[in-house]
Amino acid sequence: MAAHPVAGDGSTDDTASIQAILNDAAGKQVVYFPYGIYILSDTLLIPVGSRLVGETFTQLSASGAKFKDAKNPRPMIKVGSAGDIGVAQMQDFMFTVADILPGSILVEVNMAGEKPGDVGFWFCNFRIGGAKGSKVEANCKDAKNCVAARTAAHFTATSSSYWEHTWAWSADLDLDGSATELASPASGFLIESQKGTWMLGMGSGM
Repeated sequence: MAAHPVAGDGSTDDTASIQAILNDAAGKQVVYFPYGIYILSDTLLIPVGSRLVGETFTQLSASGAKFKDAKNPRPMIKVGSAGDIGVAQMQDFMFTVADILPGSILVEVNMAGEKPGDVGFWFCNFRIGGAKGSKVEANCKDAKNCVAARTAAHFTATSSSYWEHTWAWSADLDLDGSATELASPASGFLIESQKGTWMLGMGSGM
């Protein structure tokens, strides 16, 4: 949208523009993300009524000081708020970090749907490290001292979500080059949901 330019170039902070687009489109339009690396310096709220579609694992990448405090973890992607009921769906995304961010929760799901699948994620993966352009690529040489993220995903007590064909991994190799890295998250999936959680075709190497 011309009013809210988005770069997706791996260096420009796209947080404000993407949030404005999601707010405008919720309940009305599907939001398509062409392949790119979209830098997020603060929490991106996925409103009720959202449908987001990426292209061959479009990357949403956390960056900046707000995600660095391990004692005050902060979500990069926040799907709804506690008590929200409705639709929020994502397809073909990669959740990752552009730096060593021990306070980052990559995805936090708070909302539930009226029926199974209303809050759903298809082909949405997590990669902590192993990505060209991330500072993790060069700066993680010791897994014990390189907590590159706090948590991959947190499903809070009020959430209900469906996940299909999702994998989460902490890279011990660089798929985009020849570097060897030893990034380490503090945890993989934290599931506190008191409602239905469906996971089909899942893999985790955290």
